[in-house]
Amino acid sequence: MPRLRWVFLAVMLGLIVAIMGTAYVFEFREIHRLSEMVDSRMVRSTSLSRKLQESQEKIDFYKTPEGLAHLARDQYNLVFPGERIYRIVVTSDDVLPQKQQ
Repeated sequence: MPRLRWVFLAVMLGLIVAIMGTAYVFEFREIHRLSEMVDSRMVRSTSLSRKLQESQEKIDFYKTPEGLAHLARDQYNLVFPGERIYRIVVTSDDVLPQKQQ
């Protein structure tokens, strides 16, 4: 029959191994969760940075005379002096034939 101190030592060693193993598993899960969170935040940061860069490029473009002319033509339907405006009117009531499948 084993002595009581050897049984006590084996139980204590088993408890220490169980506690350390459990702590290792919990820490490993936490590290995994945090790394996933960092990855998702990095993706979000990259997309926001790209969006910011595109907005900055638009701002820089609209500060130029060409950008202002483009904005005036698209948004406000303005023209340069001497330009002619053509209006296309469809007078036919014909409809395109439907494709057969």
